[in-house]
Amino acid sequence: MLAGVLGLVGCTPEQQLQLEQDALSSSRAGLTLGGSSLLHRYSFTAGGTDSVSAAHATLEGGATTVNGEVILNGAGAYVNLPITGTLASLQDATFEAWVKWDSASGQTWARIFDFNDGVWNKSLVLTPRNGGLDSGPAVNTPRFSIFSPAISGEEQATSATEFPTGALTHVAVTMDSVARVNRLYIDGVQVAQTTTPTALTPASLGTLANAWLGRSAYSADPFFKGSISEFRVHGAALSSNDLTASYQAGPDTVMAPGTEHVVIYGRTDVAGMAADTTSVYWVENRTCGQVMKASLSTGRAQVLASGRENPSAVTTDATFVYWVENGTTIFKMPVNGGSITSLASGLSGIGQLVTDGAELFWTQGGSILHMPVQGGTPAILYTTALAGPLAVDGHHLYWMQPGGTIVKAARPGGPASSLWNSSNSTTGIASDGTDLFIAENLSPYDILRLPVGGSQWALAFAVRYGNITSLAVGPNRVAWFDPSLGAILAKGK
Repeated sequence: MLAGVLGLVGCTPEQQLQLEQDALSSSRAGLTLGGSSLLHRYSFTAGGTDSVSAAHATLEGGATTVNGEVILNGAGAYVNLPITGTLASLQDATFEAWVKWDSASGQTWARIFDFNDGVWNKSLVLTPRNGGLDSGPAVNTPRFSIFSPAISGEEQATSATEFPTGALTHVAVTMDSVARVNRLYIDGVQVAQTTTPTALTPASLGTLANAWLGRSAYSADPFFKGSISEFRVHGAALSSNDLTASYQAGPDTVMAPGTEHVVIYGRTDVAGMAADTTSVYWVENRTCGQVMKASLSTGRAQVLASGRENPSAVTTDATFVYWVENGTTIFKMPVNGGSITSLASGLSGIGQLVTDGAELFWTQGGSILHMPVQGGTPAILYTTALAGPLAVDGHHLYWMQPGGTIVKAARPGGPASSLWNSSNSTTGIASDGTDLFIAENLSPYDILRLPVGGSQWALAFAVRYGNITSLAVGPNRVAWFDPSLGAILAKGK
């Protein structure tokens, strides 16, 4: 069963089974259609640091980092990446790197990367120089292959031209389980693709034993000799345009996704949303009310809590997720699941709920209340006319008054001032501390960006599909719920 589904309080066994099936179905949709989101990034400016997910690499066999690149000596040096769990979750993926290959001499079957089961039976392999085995279309050229079992179960994309030597080169592999094709790119240009529909995905290989840069699972193959300046793992198959832009931007710049993408389908009753760096959280007000979480990159869904009574507003500080039930009680639990704690009860008519990591703020009737995230006695912060959403960042609170005026007030309890005159069609506001994002549920369904210091608003992006009823902003992405699609979508900021 899915993590987080076991031991649900207040649900019948039949409801638990349905929740599990719903989450799996939605996860598959998200994995198939998930957008181009970065899962791991290794820039080798500080050893093997992963600047996205903290899955820090170890440098083995004499590998060293110098001036933002890892030096691989071809004589035992390699990089060990702790990302096999990520790989096991991916139906679609992109792997991209900036490498400098010293020479082709003695480097046949050397590896740029080799993700394997330790016995050379299941692997994802990128080599700059294939040795002509397995009936490949060209010899001594770069090849990407995935196999299970070895040789007879191989799916490969082999270039007709040799890999550059002595120069920094961008190389990328995309795996698209919908189109059933894998593609190989060199310096932003596609140079190869699989010639028959693919069946294998990283997830189909299960949890592998190793994820290496510069080392092969086959002991007779040479170690890679050269350097790697950047290695990235994405949870989707990036487009040709995305990879061209990434190549042109270079190894020091990460390009945001060009269009919004579906995080997860099959949701019909989302009653509130929140986001952090990697995940989106929401509550569903159904018979067996639940608190949900999904990866912004892969769409993998998890039921955090169920059997809840009329859950509504939700917020997160990336450590805990907080939500409201029956408009009267505030609960919290760890973002990865665990014990549920009641923070405040006996309240009445709670509307919006937000947090800045230190305090919780919520609307209640004509007031805004607050208390520490650890719990305590709620106190009224403002008594004011309220007509819609509430937002907070490290410095200010923001809310909407009747008529559409958005106001802000310095925390804690500073005077309120008008920030911008929006419209009564505003359905969500969220701040990242620099900009206030405003969802307009009026065709053409725009999401606007307004500097928190006050200035001229700008169009963040026009939503392609339909209307917006919930909005959340994390450090890297904006997410929203579209009830006409029954989907949560996201886009890089």
